[in-house]
Amino acid sequence: MIGSTSLSPLSFSISVATAYLAHGLILSLITCLMNHSMSGNQGTKTTYLRMWLGHRITNSCHLKFTKLLSGTEAFCIYLRPLGAKVGDFSRIITGFYSSDGFTSRKVAVQDNVVLGSQSIVLPGSIIQEDVIIGALSVAPVNSVLQRGGVYIGSQSPIMIKNRMHELDERIEEMDPKYKKIVGNLAANLAATTLKARRRYFHRIGVSGKGVLKIFDNIEGFPDHNIFQPWEELPFQHSNSLIVDDDARIDARGAALRILSHKSDRESPLLDMTLKTGKAFYARTISDFATWLVCGLPAREEQVKHAPHIRDAVWMSLRHANSFAELHYYSNICRLFRFTNGQEMYVKFKLRPSDVTISEDSRKVEPIGILPPETGAIPRDSNDTRPLLFLVEDFQT
Repeated sequence: MIGSTSLSPLSFSISVATAYLAHGLILSLITCLMNHSMSGNQGTKTTYLRMWLGHRITNSCHLKFTKLLSGTEAFCIYLRPLGAKVGDFSRIITGFYSSDGFTSRKVAVQDNVVLGSQSIVLPGSIIQEDVIIGALSVAPVNSVLQRGGVYIGSQSPIMIKNRMHELDERIEEMDPKYKKIVGNLAANLAATTLKARRRYFHRIGVSGKGVLKIFDNIEGFPDHNIFQPWEELPFQHSNSLIVDDDARIDARGAALRILSHKSDRESPLLDMTLKTGKAFYARTISDFATWLVCGLPAREEQVKHAPHIRDAVWMSLRHANSFAELHYYSNICRLFRFTNGQEMYVKFKLRPSDVTISEDSRKVEPIGILPPETGAIPRDSNDTRPLLFLVEDFQT
């Protein structure tokens, strides 16, 4: 019979959708009217039979139609004729039962808040203006979700974006392809951080503060707004580790943040990240993102086509005795613009004050195609040094 119909597939689909929508609207209207009629007479006590019947009618309507409206404004319109009220005088008590008994607290939902499908707002939570909570997410007990934030997550929601903050102009200037790579890389790092419940790179470290003195005469180096002769700049220096045991073989890192002494604000003039090893194994951000998501077998296949990657990875590993006895190199080149209009690509190197310490100090000899994950390399069985001996050495 369906095969002999004169309607086109498009017209038939529209007719079926219209009929189902009309059926749902009529069913919702009847459900609201019946619930209103059963609870409209305030003089009679509601019997258990009425409560059961009203529950069954509402549940049947939800399963047949209104669950499709979940997460939309139409679902709010449907709930209000059923008697749902939201506000200071709401009859709904937010709470839950646990081993400690019944927990109930006031919930504050401010203006222009969007709650995703099947999201939960637990007692005591405060959701500020313009907050968006993703689907299947939870606002924890006694939590405060900051204004303009976009939150996702069930046990501990993570703010992935704040619509009240302007985007960094450096992000705005990125071309679409580069911005996509950066976004995917950030998502991978965020997922890894959530899984490990800690930072992916440089999980522990130690920091210090000092004064950077610029030489009064650097041959071939024009005048620069930051690096000027006789200029003393306060800076912060930190060495960071990837693993939680200093005795393990690992790549060692250093970060320099140069601050201006002419301003009370601690906005950096220049941030530099450096690590052991003269070269970085990834030439572009695309190569780095690919390397990050690949497993060890895929990385070994990549090394077969690019042998220099193997040397770069092994050269970055150090069996360190002290942070101050290593050479650190910047991963990428930076474009420096000088006061005379000249431009120059530069790389930075941080070396020990002791000139007798060579660049290959504490180098690790290769024992395979690639080293295993650094967290899987145990310390020497005869090594009795403390877990954080490098931190203690730097602090002293």
